[in-house]
Amino acid sequence: MEPSTEFRTLLDLVSPPGQGPPEFQELEARYSWVQDMADCPQSHLRHQEGNIWVHSRMVMEALREELVWQELPPEQREILLLAALLHDIGKPERFFGERGEALAGGHARRGEVLARKILWEMEAPLEVREAVAQLIRFHQEVFRLFESERPDRLIREMSWCVRTDLLWLLAMANARGRVSSNRDELLAAVELFRGAAEEAGCFRRPYPFPSAQSRMEWLRSPHRNPLYPAHDDTRCEMVVLCGLPGSGKSYWAWEHLPDTPAEGYDRVRRRLKLPFGSNEGRVRQEGRERIRVRLRAGESFVFESNALTRDLRSQLVGLAMDYGARVRIVHVEAAPAVRAGWNVDREEAVPVDAFLRMLDRWEFPTALEGHGVEAVVHGDPHLFRPRTLSVRPWGWDGG
Repeated sequence: MEPSTEFRTLLDLVSPPGQGPPEFQELEARYSWVQDMADCPQSHLRHQEGNIWVHSRMVMEALREELVWQELPPEQREILLLAALLHDIGKPERFFGERGEALAGGHARRGEVLARKILWEMEAPLEVREAVAQLIRFHQEVFRLFESERPDRLIREMSWCVRTDLLWLLAMANARGRVSSNRDELLAAVELFRGAAEEAGCFRRPYPFPSAQSRMEWLRSPHRNPLYPAHDDTRCEMVVLCGLPGSGKSYWAWEHLPDTPAEGYDRVRRRLKLPFGSNEGRVRQEGRERIRVRLRAGESFVFESNALTRDLRSQLVGLAMDYGARVRIVHVEAAPAVRAGWNVDREEAVPVDAFLRMLDRWEFPTALEGHGVEAVVHGDPHLFRPRTLSVRPWGWDGG
């Protein structure tokens, strides 16, 4: 997929043709979110280099100096530079002016969502966007891996969401691209992360679970051996359709699974004659009861839901597995202009303010979340011919 003009402009500023240095002044002048980082100071406990933007620049420069980065394919170098540019974009929202410091807590997860929003609005290729977003999501975990109760478990999970070798490289640049009294301590943590990933067998590959069922059972059982081959006794399949409203989920189900029973929150709203956003508790309760009815009967079916966060999807996945069902997640999305046009044509258009709130918490599903995970991307307003990709932990199948 060819990148949009707007995204191509960003790439040319981050990684100019001819492998020149990033155009830092132009980035600051062009993008308000860069200016927000420039206006936000860092915590004096961990950063003495100044504001967030100064640190981000230093990380990008440190990355370019790494021989391992220089030997990567061009697209991977670009992904890492974009991640370095955006890795602390969640910090300005965490700034506490009255205390004069920016707290780091939660900024990685917030940064993941903000980076996804920015890159989606620029129509960046999904593969690039999600590689960047997941690097941002996990960039702090490298430094605090051994603060976790189960670092071995965490690193196996991470390997199904992000390339651990690229994450290691980003963390190395993040540690070097700062002025801090604990710099050596951070660099040591980076190397411990690499050692732990190599020991777990997932530094240069995702962790090799015996099967999808084994992986899903391991996720539900904290003390289960990840190498144990689970018996697959699933008796039906629940297809979870998720994504931003107005992206073509119902059309996808109608076209690809026309003979499969369908449930969903929108269907509940129509049955109860409730407007969008009204009495959501009742809508969710009835929607889940419809799921249970299908699962008790051992029926395969489609469940359509925005399910924009990992927490919401995990609730649906857990419910399905409690009844012995396999879970196929199909995430449907559309380019901004396409989605806006289709939303107008909906039976009940989603209000702009409601959509923006959803966009502000959008978490794309990773390969870890279901037995199978797919992405469907509508990029042309005149064609219902989306790209369909299987979401893999280290790559994408499809076109």
